[in-house]
This record gives sequence, structure tokens and C-alpha cells, in this order.
Amino acid sequence: MRERRDLARGIPAAPAGCDGLAVRRGGEPWLGTHTAQLVRYTHALDMETAQATRTLLLRIADGTTQIVESRFVSAAHPSVFVIRWHVTACDWSGPLDIADGTDGDVRNAIVERQRAFDGRHIVDVMHAIQPDGVLLTSARLSGAQVSIAIGSRVDVQCASDEIAPRVEWKEGAACFTRRTVHLRAGETVCIDKIVSVHTSRDALAPDPADAALASLRRAGSADSLYDAHLRAWQPTWDGVRADGDDEPLVRQLNLRAFHVLQTVSAHSALEDAGIPARGWQEGYHGHVFWDDLFVLPVVTRDEPDHARGPLLYRYRRLDVARSAARAAGLEGAMYPWRSAATGDEETPRLQFNPLDGHWMRDHTRLEQHVGSSIAWNIWRYWGASADDGFFRDRGAEMIIEIARFWASAATFDERIGRYAIDCVIGPDEYHDLSPQTNRPGLRNNAYTNVMAMWTLRCAHKALASLVERDRAALARKIALRDDEPDRWLDVARNLAVPFVDDGVIEQFEGFARLRRAADPKGLADDGARVDWSLERAGDTVNAWQVSKQPDVVMLFYLLGETKLRELLAQAGYAFDATAARRTLDYYLARMTHESSLSQVVCAGALARGQPERSWAYFSNALTTDVTPLEGSAHEGLHLGALAGTLDVVVRHYGGVDFEDGVLQFDPAWPRALPRTRLSLMFRHQQLQLEGSAQAVALRAARDNTQGVAVAARGRRFVLEPGAVLTIRAGSGAVAIT
Repeated sequence: MRERRDLARGIPAAPAGCDGLAVRRGGEPWLGTHTAQLVRYTHALDMETAQATRTLLLRIADGTTQIVESRFVSAAHPSVFVIRWHVTACDWSGPLDIADGTDGDVRNAIVERQRAFDGRHIVDVMHAIQPDGVLLTSARLSGAQVSIAIGSRVDVQCASDEIAPRVEWKEGAACFTRRTVHLRAGETVCIDKIVSVHTSRDALAPDPADAALASLRRAGSADSLYDAHLRAWQPTWDGVRADGDDEPLVRQLNLRAFHVLQTVSAHSALEDAGIPARGWQEGYHGHVFWDDLFVLPVVTRDEPDHARGPLLYRYRRLDVARSAARAAGLEGAMYPWRSAATGDEETPRLQFNPLDGHWMRDHTRLEQHVGSSIAWNIWRYWGASADDGFFRDRGAEMIIEIARFWASAATFDERIGRYAIDCVIGPDEYHDLSPQTNRPGLRNNAYTNVMAMWTLRCAHKALASLVERDRAALARKIALRDDEPDRWLDVARNLAVPFVDDGVIEQFEGFARLRRAADPKGLADDGARVDWSLERAGDTVNAWQVSKQPDVVMLFYLLGETKLRELLAQAGYAFDATAARRTLDYYLARMTHESSLSQVVCAGALARGQPERSWAYFSNALTTDVTPLEGSAHEGLHLGALAGTLDVVVRHYGGVDFEDGVLQFDPAWPRALPRTRLSLMFRHQQLQLEGSAQAVALRAARDNTQGVAVAARGRRFVLEPGAVLTIRAGSGAVAIT
């Protein structure tokens, strides 16, 4: 039993799991960083080939062994991945034991503050060794009727004969096999481990075990799998990667494009899956929040077809959202802040404070603005993709049901003569108790209310966009009353937005009366979060004018100043450029930037009016999950923050946006941003954006099938295949060639 546990830990710099491999010299411990001296280590990601490589030089006593590992998940066969080890006996000769297997006793335990939760999600593990040496492991997800099967085989290539594999450890949830080869000093053995994973949710895999075995036996060699992987990956990668004069910047942008594409791909689009905040990694328990608000615009511009899947994930849970609204005494659809498989609210009632070991109340389930983000994604997806079938059959229905929710959540306040929305929480998250009553939720959170205005108007436009036959069919399906569209506009025109005396938008009613901190970060203990620090000191962040991340500023990032002013004007609020500048400055001085999204949002919000400050925030955003030993990347990369930087370059700096089927082109390229080129799609036509301090150009691919309608600086153009539309910096002169 002790030896099995040592083997499980002995995989160099990796936990034991379905990729478990280990080697050792005969009679010595299994090689790993805990048993041997690590002489050299390198780790690289080749985005051109979508392959990761590690090199480890390990020494025990008088023997040095080098392991060069390469691994990839097949872009051609997404249920298959390959691990290849080249193991070299640098200065010794003798037997080398090779162990491979699967340990089903794995737990989510990387996130320290989540270790109080049950981290084991795999149960009922069973192993079987097939006659051809394939190891088949079957299991079930804890708390779900989802079965998993993993088939794996190992191919060994070496000059010497190998000993046939035999079961060495098969105990409980783990099973390993061992074989031995004989090496001379300087000789290398190649070990290929090919793994196939299937679940009972796979459309063509009613029996995951049979599917895993079948796909493994069809897979062929590691070399043939690699060739197929490259053929599938490289055309897709060529369509999304950035290029430019500044190699480090381009590498950072491509890392973000790579991670987005690894998470939201043509394969994931076929699955019933949303976009988890940390991608397919451990942080936040894999829950889906509002991060698709930052990710889907990037996916829609690069590969519109990939964006459909996450929107269908929301549609399949529309009935659950309707039930949640009814349970709250409201109409329409109330989507959860944290969503998983069922679409029910997954937000825990308590969050752990690691500074004092206390459990703090978590009211973030009241972040109902997530509904507006879903409507925003649907509307923009339809505009960019022209997917009329999706919009007619599903998209318009979701937008309207979300608008119905806002219309019923808004109650008329005789005191102010406007509609109010109560008991909500904005993106800030640090403020979750009403300063007037100390009960959960805020009154008239500005971000929530303005985006509710936008959603209500969007629903009115969505209904009008349908042809009469489809409009009537949808009205019958959802029992839409004749007076509802007028009600939406009435609420949108008369919804309350709080302001302070000098025209600054107030984050919520009562925010300006809270205590002001000269330095918001000074409220925290060194390196700790403000809310944890204040709670340990017997205080509460609810008492302070301090925000974890942009809240009101998020409106500038999402809508832009011009559209924000239009929405407020339609609601009868005077909000000019001076008030907009004051509002931004007010909240920039009150933020702690303790969210990965914070720097991205500030960069986008300031892009047009304060380019130097925008660039400073953008530069900081590029360090998210990249700078070694900082942040929480070990819990999973922040997908929204990574995608958001690409959105800032294209939408805010490049000025590429759209409205009513017309591409808007109004760049605000910062002088500090070197020449950069990115590809994008608009209504099935390929375009390239190229910007520099001198000019920003939009180029249509020569093989486009039709022209693209573009609005630029008050003029309309049709960008025919091969044509280039250029806007010069300074003069703003527009030319088409």
C-alpha cells in the first residue's frame, strides 16, 4: 500500500490521475521532485501546435535521468489526448521501471479556502485490464447520474526488449501496471500514453466504457494522432492569432486567444456547457457566472459558430429561470448568479474567511444583473452572426423573458416618481447590505438599473425585428400580453438612477453617505482582501466607499459614453461629458482592483477619453494570470479577464463594433500600442484589423463572398472583397482603397 501511494505521488510535478506515468531505476524510489534533486526544469507552450512540453533533469545518488514530456489534446479527436515521454539514462546503465495507470481517488484541493468543502467528485471507481493491455477505468460523478470511462494504453519504443506488463497495484480507486526496459548510459526510451475519455452525456456514447475502448482502438499511433491534430488545429489557429511589431505584446494577446479557443471551441459548442469563470479548471467549483459577457464577444468575432453553444446552455435552462422568477413572485426569467448543470442557483450561503476562520454571509445570489448580460450576449451574437434561426427560435424568447423579469421587478416609488428596483447587488460585490435597513440587497444599483433599461428597450426591438408570423407565434408560445411591450418602454423611460449633487452617478442609493477611505487598499492587511481584513477587525466593507471592482465604470466599458448618455437622456437624465469624466474619476479613486476583471474594464472604459490612463490599466491587465507567483492562476485562469484584453484591443482601441447589422468603425488607438493585426468575422465575412499610432485600417479578405456595410465617422461604406478602409490618426481622414 505504501508503494502505491509513493507511485501516485511520484509523477514529476503532477498529481496522479488519468495521465499517471512514473519511472524509476531498479530498486530506487519513483522519480519525482520529492524524491530526487531537480537539476533543471523548463516548461513551454507551443501555441502553433497546441502542445505543451516539459523537461526535467532529476538526480538520485549517482544517477541522472532526463524526462522530456510533450502532451496535447487532439483537435481532431477531442476525446483523445496523448502524453509522450522521452526518458534518457544520462550517466547510468540498468533496468528502468515504467508505471502507468489511473488513480480515481483524486480530489479538488488546490484552492485553499475551498478545502472545507467536499472536494471528491468521483465515486464507484472500477478498473479492468483488457487482453491487449488497455486499462479501462469506469466511474460516476458524485451527486449526478453521469458515468465516466477512461481507456488508456502505453506504447514503449526502446532498443532493448521490454517485459510484458502486469498488474502491480490494483487497490481501491487506483490501478497501475508496470513494465521494465534495460537502458545503457545515454540511451533513450520513448513512452507514448494514449488516453480516451467518454461520458454518458456524449451523444454517440450510450455506454461510455464501450465508447472509450472503441475510440482508443481507432486512435492509431501517437505520431498519426499528432499529424491529425495539427491538420485540424492550425487552420483554426491561423484565423484567430494576432500579429504585429511588438513580439512580447503579440505573445500575450495570442496566449489569451489560445486559452479562449481551448475553452470555447467547435467541440465544446456541441456540448451542453456554459463558460465557467475559470474555464475547465477547479476555481469557483466550475460554476458559470457572467464571465461570458467578456468571452462571447471575442468568440463571436473570431468564430461565431462557437458562440452558439454557450447561448444554448442558457436556453436549455430558461424554464428553470422562469420557475425561479415565479418562486420570487415575479414574471419572466430570473437566471442564477452561479449556474451549473441544472440551472438552479448554486451560490453558497456562506464564504470562508481564511484570515480568521470565520464563515461570512454570501448574498451574491442577488446579482440579478446576470440576466442583462445574457440578453446583451444574445443581441450582439445575432447582430454579428446573422443567425436568424437561433434568434427566431430561441434568442428573442430569452431576451423577452429577461425583460419581463425586470418589468415585474420594478415597482413605482411615489417618493421619487420613478420605478425602483430593490434587493439587488451590483458587480462590485463588496456592498450587499442596504445602508438604510441593513438587510440583504441594495436599492437602485445604477449598473443593474441602466442595464435593465437597455434590456427592456432591446426586448422591444427584438419583438419588432421578427416578421409578423414569427412574432405572433412567439407571443402565443409565451402568452405575451398586448400591453407588455408598452410597459417595457414605460419602465425603461422612468427607471430610477441615483446621482450625487455634482452629476456623478451614485453606485446605489446611499453609497455617497458611506465612510471615505483616503487609500482603499489601506483598509486591508498586507496582501489580503479588504472584506476579509475588515471582517477580522470587527468592521464591514459595507460601511465604506470602496469597491472590489468596477460597478458604475462597467457601464462605460460595456455601453461606451455615447450610448450611456443616450440611455440616460431617454430616461430624462442630463448627463454630459463633464459629468461622465467626474463619474469615472470618482470611482477610480475608490477601487481596490481585487477582481481580475477590474483592470480590463478600466482600460476599456477610459480608452476614448483618457488614453494614457487606459493604457496603464491595459498594461496591468496583461499581467493577469501570467506573472509568476502572483494571483491565483493555480486555481484556474480567469477566462473573462483574458478574453477582455482582446475585447479592449478590438472594440475599444480598434473601434470595431456593430449596430443593426452594420459594422461600426471608430478607432481610438493609443499611441503606446505598437502596430498590431487581428482577424475577425462579421456576418460570415473575414476581416483584418490593423492598427498603429499613425492609422487604423479594416481590410476585407479577397475571398469574401459579399461586401460588408461599414459606418465610419458619419459616413456609410461598403467594404468589398479585398478593399481596405483606413482612418488616419489626428486628422480622422477616412479613405477606402
